[in-house]
Amino acid sequence: MMTLVAPDILSPEFAEEPYRLYPTFREEFPVLFHESTGAFIVSRYEDVSRVLGEPEFSARCYGLFLGPVVGGRVILELEGREHTAHRRLVNPAVHGAGLARLEPKIAAIQRELLSRFVERGNVDLVSEFGDQFPIEVIISMLELPAADGDQIRSWYLSNVRFASNLAGDPEITADAMEAGAQFQAYVRERIEERRSHPGDDVLSALLTAEIDGERMPEDEVVAFCGLLLTAGGETAGKVLTNMVRHLLDNPDQLDAVRADRALVERAVAETLRFTPPNVVLQREPLVDVVMSTGDKIPRDSTIMCLVGAANRDPRQFAEPERFDIHRDDLAFQRAFAGGADHVAFGAGRHFCLGAHLARAMLSIGVNLLLDNLADLRFADGWEPQERGIVTRGLESLRLEFRPA
Repeated sequence: MMTLVAPDILSPEFAEEPYRLYPTFREEFPVLFHESTGAFIVSRYEDVSRVLGEPEFSARCYGLFLGPVVGGRVILELEGREHTAHRRLVNPAVHGAGLARLEPKIAAIQRELLSRFVERGNVDLVSEFGDQFPIEVIISMLELPAADGDQIRSWYLSNVRFASNLAGDPEITADAMEAGAQFQAYVRERIEERRSHPGDDVLSALLTAEIDGERMPEDEVVAFCGLLLTAGGETAGKVLTNMVRHLLDNPDQLDAVRADRALVERAVAETLRFTPPNVVLQREPLVDVVMSTGDKIPRDSTIMCLVGAANRDPRQFAEPERFDIHRDDLAFQRAFAGGADHVAFGAGRHFCLGAHLARAMLSIGVNLLLDNLADLRFADGWEPQERGIVTRGLESLRLEFRPA
């Protein structure tokens, strides 16, 4: 009698094709202790949404490994009233009027990138657009000098490699610590400039905003900038390029979106469900907990939520292996809020603070592409290859088109 072997998230098989292994996780190993990382992996939607959304699970684990790199406590690790107060400090910069002020800048950045390839009739949408615009937007949000862009991208790449370093490679850690120290010093210099000459930018807003008469400590402003660079730069580009790929794989849905741009946000939300940019999100239980399967997880353990598996759980979504912008079991109107059905951006009080910023970047970007690229198609010979374990996206997306 054969013994079923548990999948390993650090294996080449998982790195190459996690979607094929998700059903095995959900059905055979829904709560799995992973010895190499010392973490419990949960993969069913019911358990993942609970772990990400309920108050007995903390996100403080992010502070333990991100704090030294970004220079202070990050908003992810805060709880209770302190977490609420910090979200209120940051919210105006990425919601409402603050977001409205950013949208023209987002459009200008994306138009500039588009202008570099639109007349050429071909593009690698990952390297020439998806990997570029989120970093450019963050640089613009913080009003950092455009001349520093290459250095900022270098720091960003070091942070991303570190955040994905589940295997604990010491060289990646050392590089991230050095890059983090450089970035922190750089941000502190900018903070000194803004204290003297505040502007209409997110960094100035963070330095001057008050809740109950208190301002955010400088270390936490620095840490927020580091978190914004890492998380903000990593998510939106992956979602946009995945979305374009899925629409090209489903020409009827691409035609529908071209004809009715109100469907763009449905396409974004379904992409978040189908191929979330965050494959793994982590939490720690504050008390001993019992999962829906009856498995017990002790307090203070690390839990890895397998977001990609949860978002394709047939217990939650009909025909989950099918990309469908018309599905009726995903509430598109709340896909960018804490009550979202998908778990790509987490859930509950720690739902991604930048979700509405991502929504704006993606909606503006895909509309711009559809307006300017006609007869859009995959380039001859292109084959989809993805990369990433903690976050995941296409290696490339080579397209051909006719300038509209």
